[in-house]
Amino acid sequence: QLYHPTDITLNQKMDKIIVCDFGNHRVMSWPRHPQSRSLHATSRQGEILIDNISCWGLAMSDNGVLYISDWQHNEVRRYGK
Repeated sequence: QLYHPTDITLNQKMDKIIVCDFGNHRVMSWPRHPQSRSLHATSRQGEILIDNISCWGLAMSDNGVLYISDWQHNEVRRYGK
């Protein structure tokens, strides 16, 4: 369950939705188009990409690198390649 989500972006290469879940101090991802019922059940829970971060905003580069603004540490963090 999300708690105070502040931003959302799309990873087109992986076809995933990425959400900045500020209230739970994490960045989550879900498949955009679940292919089967079992995948849909898994996708409801999502995947934690980054834990223990006060994320506020997200940006995705054309080559699939995710940039996350960390409100608590006043920095932008890079995730991926």
